[in-house]
Amino acid sequence: MTPARLAQQHVAGKQEVMREYMLRTRPGGVKGADHDALCDLLEVDDPSRVIFEQGRGRQAVVRVFPVNPLAKIRAITLEDLQMDEDGCIRIGSYYDGEPLRMRVHDPETGNAQRIIIFGTTGAGKSRALQAFLAACKRNGIVVHLADLKGGQSVPEATGNVATHVRSLKEAMGLLRAAVAKAEARFQRYADMGRSGFLINNPDPLEYIVIDEANRLLEKGSPFRAEAARLIKEIGRTGRSVGIGIVLAAQAGHLDELGGSDTLRAMLKEGEVILLRWSSQMMASLVGDGLLPAGENLQPIPKILGRARTIQRWGTPVDRNKEKPNSQGMCYHLTSARPTSMARYFLVGSLSPTRATTQRSAASTAARPRPANRSSSSSRRRRTARAGSPTPATTDTTPTKTTHPCRRCRAPSRTASSRPSP
Repeated sequence: MTPARLAQQHVAGKQEVMREYMLRTRPGGVKGADHDALCDLLEVDDPSRVIFEQGRGRQAVVRVFPVNPLAKIRAITLEDLQMDEDGCIRIGSYYDGEPLRMRVHDPETGNAQRIIIFGTTGAGKSRALQAFLAACKRNGIVVHLADLKGGQSVPEATGNVATHVRSLKEAMGLLRAAVAKAEARFQRYADMGRSGFLINNPDPLEYIVIDEANRLLEKGSPFRAEAARLIKEIGRTGRSVGIGIVLAAQAGHLDELGGSDTLRAMLKEGEVILLRWSSQMMASLVGDGLLPAGENLQPIPKILGRARTIQRWGTPVDRNKEKPNSQGMCYHLTSARPTSMARYFLVGSLSPTRATTQRSAASTAARPRPANRSSSSSRRRRTARAGSPTPATTDTTPTKTTHPCRRCRAPSRTASSRPSP
């Protein structure tokens, strides 16, 4: 079927149902697809309704939906979070309803995983981390979280992870402790005559999770070189003793990943999730080496359902259609369907729950407060600066003063300390 014939068939039989077209190109396969030109050919004003998926070789499929099938996504369930026999959890759904799975443990080798989540601001990295943390909680996986956004990314993590830190310095302590623990496990397993990791026998599966990892690895970070070295050490050897690494970052540029091409290549060997990107260069850097030759990714729109139309002068604009609504849409580049669009299930909340608030308040109250020894003097100084008279003191304890004569420095008694006649 030629593209012209495809367009004629679509325009002639427009209906509010999903239409599917199987394409077969000339020898050499599909070398790329211009999504905007395809939508124009099909006379579809909303690009998110048209999904192009390339098959192997000369095959491709075009599906036209009444609305984007990922516009509405259900909430995550406990069954989704339960790890299956392959060590995977269901974190979302592809556009055709097939579950989106992520591996957190390899039961054959016993290895933990390396997971990297890329996405621009507002693309849904926090939602992805919330789903992962909930799955770890469900399966008894120990999590050490460094939320370098000041704890704002995942407020529900308070009280639900083994370690929760918020600063660069604390994150470095977390990485150093993880490497030390991995080395201790190596020695212990060698003494036991064991060559691999067995979950919960005797040690649990553990993950180091770093949100906004670019802040730790970018140029100007005081811990850049050491952080890159420690993350590489965990990724190389820690996973074989049950300690994995999860990074959430905005960009895949070398400068944003510690300046280490080795680190970037190592992370791309694990589970790679690409959320909405800000530039085609970012998608190319992340997908390089993961996508089959000649294939590209359909862009993830910031706003689903927005038609590209020209407004006449004075025509009111519906501002409700300008709100971003594609958070969580992604590509799982290391899965069997790297070019199929998917979306994370709904999880988490914009504000902490009541239980989270109570745990946070309890932890704050439990922190030791430094003694304020100079509270009364500070209060008197503030009062004096404000122009108010200093309150009189009732202390009658005798004090020693210096005699006004310069020749005599002997202390003399004050009037209040002289004996009465």
